Amino acid sequence: MSIYMDKLVLFGDSIIDYSCNPETGFVLTPALQNEYSKKLDVIVRGYSGYNTDHAVHILPRILEAEMQENSKIKLMVIFFGSNDASSNDIQKVPVDRFERNLREMVGSAQEAGVLVILVGPALHEKIDSHSDDPRNTATNKIYSDIVEKVANEFQVPFLNLWLAFLESVGWVDGEEAIPGTIGYTGSKSISHLLSDGLHFSADGYKVFFLKLMETIRTNYSELAPESLPFILPYWREIDSKNIVKSLFKTDSC
Repeated sequence: MSIYMDKLVLFGDSIIDYSCNPETGFVLTPALQNEYSKKLDVIVRGYSGYNTDHAVHILPRILEAEMQENSKIKLMVIFFGSNDASSNDIQKVPVDRFERNLREMVGSAQEAGVLVILVGPALHEKIDSHSDDPRNTATNKIYSDIVEKVANEFQVPFLNLWLAFLESVGWVDGEEAIPGTIGYTGSKSISHLLSDGLHFSADGYKVFFLKLMETIRTNYSELAPESLPFILPYWREIDSKNIVKSLFKTDSC
């Protein structure tokens, strides 16, 4: 039995980057590490401010670094779009190029034998009505739809955070008014899901985590935590008289 660990890689922008921050409270990465303890290594490759123009050049190097003979990437979660959808000239990526970048990234991952989950950008909430805001919920929805389109094309799972956030506050399909949009006067609020209108709060990360685990169990059941063996045996299974043999049951001694 080898002690090499295969990997689940989270690849994205600041929302992935900040998913390790304990000051937030509940965050995605430690929750996943808890689920996959002694089964898969959860690797964070989050880059604050980056868009898919950056990511398409980074991904081949991540694959090269992490796909080793004895330790491979089993699953990659790719989550970009919040910066691509911005009206900020430095970060904005037009929809046609955004789509092309996503295609290239999914293709690269699949060529390397990596399973993929694509995540679309979530809702955005304008915090200060008097300030310019380069992001808005309506544009995020356009980019989320592009992510879904590419996911369908490559037959990989799509995690619809835009909808997941809405459903978590009681919104139902068919309601025209969207919480978080300018002029919304309804009773449903998404403020508790976001720390600054863009980045996720503890509640937002919990929605993300639960939806991601649901997506894994539905589409890649063989990678659900309960389907994976421990890399080393449970301590009660170790024979104190022959520790090496019982630790490494399949190795020749």
